[in-house]
Amino acid sequence: MGKLGTVIGLAFSGFGIFAGFSAFFTFMLYYSNYQASVWALISGIIAAVNFHLMILFYRDKLESWHSVNTLKDIQYLAFFALLFGTTGIIWYLFKIIYYTLPILPVDDSMQIAAVWAFMTAKWGVGLYFITNKYTKYIEEISPRLLNTGRSRYY
Repeated sequence: MGKLGTVIGLAFSGFGIFAGFSAFFTFMLYYSNYQASVWALISGIIAAVNFHLMILFYRDKLESWHSVNTLKDIQYLAFFALLFGTTGIIWYLFKIIYYTLPILPVDDSMQIAAVWAFMTAKWGVGLYFITNKYTKYIEEISPRLLNTGRSRYY
């Protein structure tokens, strides 16, 4: 992904941050749908981490802010976001289908919570692949401590 791809990713991540946090406040304060609001908040946070990494990569500051170890830790966060989001989707779809729940009223809607669980899983997948790409990038530009030229030593 070149600079244009990074700019497009930044635009999508910025929109994800805006959508997640605005949905959090809307569903929390106006509709009192606490399940959807928590999923929207988690989705916005994962989108913000994705935005943070992309902006650092775009400005060529990624290696000064993060090491391979911190990117691996962020990759674990992304995996758990994917795992919990997928679990949430399965749980909400089960409840919706089994109990034939309607989408309205919004304050009790499980469908909206399922959508935001999907958004959390989607941002988890995106963050996982971005951290994988940036980990390889940092490993590529960082010199090894012992470079003997023999592959059996490392």
